[in-house]
Amino acid sequence: MASNNKFKFLIVIAINLTISLAYYFENSNTTYSQLSSDLLNIIPIAQKYDNPELYKHDLYVDTIENVKYYTPFYVQTLRFLAKFNDYNYLQALNIMHTICHFVFGVLWFLLFFKYAKHFWLALFMSVFVRGIVWIPGLEVLGISGLWSMMPRTLYIALFPLPFLLLTNKLSSIIIASFIIGFIFNFHPITGLGGIMLFLLFLFFYSICFKSDMIFSFRNTVLVLLSLIVGMLPFILTYFGKTSSTVTYDLGLFDKAFQARIPVIFKNPVEFSLYWFKNKSALFLIPVIIYYIISKKNKNEFKKARVIALLTLLLFIIPLTSVYFESFVNNVFNQNFRMSFQLIRTQKMVVIPSYFAMFFLLVYIFKNTLLKNWLTPFLLFYFLVLVFSKPNSFISGTIFNTAIFNSVLPFNLSVGKPSQSGNKTKDAMAKYIEKNTQIDAVLFGDYFYRCAAKRSVILDNKGASMIIESNPSKLIQWYLDKQHYKRLATFNEKVEFLKSLGVDYYITENDNYNLKITHKINKLILYKLE
Repeated sequence: MASNNKFKFLIVIAINLTISLAYYFENSNTTYSQLSSDLLNIIPIAQKYDNPELYKHDLYVDTIENVKYYTPFYVQTLRFLAKFNDYNYLQALNIMHTICHFVFGVLWFLLFFKYAKHFWLALFMSVFVRGIVWIPGLEVLGISGLWSMMPRTLYIALFPLPFLLLTNKLSSIIIASFIIGFIFNFHPITGLGGIMLFLLFLFFYSICFKSDMIFSFRNTVLVLLSLIVGMLPFILTYFGKTSSTVTYDLGLFDKAFQARIPVIFKNPVEFSLYWFKNKSALFLIPVIIYYIISKKNKNEFKKARVIALLTLLLFIIPLTSVYFESFVNNVFNQNFRMSFQLIRTQKMVVIPSYFAMFFLLVYIFKNTLLKNWLTPFLLFYFLVLVFSKPNSFISGTIFNTAIFNSVLPFNLSVGKPSQSGNKTKDAMAKYIEKNTQIDAVLFGDYFYRCAAKRSVILDNKGASMIIESNPSKLIQWYLDKQHYKRLATFNEKVEFLKSLGVDYYITENDNYNLKITHKINKLILYKLE
């Protein structure tokens, strides 16, 4: 029996190693234009640490103080890996991504297997949760190509750790509490949702199963202290580098904030409705079905109640952060700017849904007429993964959606990528990095900040980085943007850009009466003189 279990675990290792290495080789030629916008904001932070001479006139990386608060554990881990690649951040990112893929698959398998000893379904779920899920608030869960190697992805890969360590012993609960607090540092927004899920799980599990996890006041304090100690690096960094004191025009700040962040983040009702508009509410179905079916089995129903309660509170509590922050700001004349981030922790409601799905499948394949259909079910799923890519014969069906077609890399699938990035933008970025001065200032796509290592101003994506760290500069960004839009002629706009220190203008418009420094296909680099 022991040898059989070892063989099965080797299958888990082999599958996850195959997927992670396949992604590594597929990503070996990735360019900056294939990365997500979050990564294009993060890599300049690492580059600024490496070379303080960079980005001296940039919108948000002009000073490292603006970005020290931003996921320092992730940034410093990426920098550490870059040391072994001559500070090539695409290669460093690929190494991190490969490791993360492997860890993601193995830890999630172990977590599912811990709570129901069904090897094949635990393996199925550990692959299924890799699929990309888009959630209200521009949030994403899962892991796919290099573009997905964001701080939240690293956090979700490590998320099973504290739950794997949990037993009914107080010592294990304290250690698990420290770990859930520690991994919070890799992505505090997702991490806060994870901490909420962890504490709610302890509470409801101890009540529903009458477990020794029920804490005395002393034990509760020990658990919370352990959790806070784990969180401490980010807490000290964040509150040391951001301030809620109002030293600027609050009305202007609100206008600047609204110009950058969609109003939905400040409207809990509308935010909730998006779960139904983009079909994310489908994740509630397994929870409901499992709750109904499990009523016949006392032990299963206890699990169903825990999952249902977690789902309900993980949906509601993040919404209250908007009202609570507004109350605190009004009463104490402060300007905390966190609720637009905190409301995004609602995405963790998907995790209980995964477990409802898992327990439901275990119940179906153990206790119903379908118990002999497990092998065909698994084979069908893995065939779907192989054939679910674009340009395959099932394109356009439900199996071509992200939760299926994002699991495997193209080199393990049937189908070809529709595009391999924007070669024109990548080529222009290389030209700019090689042929312009290090302190050159660009007006154009924020992509060039990362890819060309040059300062960019007035871009929207960069503005989001100073909402929490530098409200005054956010206001100035807003005022400059509004002024630029109001200018009637192009010559006036150019003069204004020059007054802000802009040296180059990147655009596809070929009608400007400016000096063309370089042109690649339709993309033009103008020199402002």
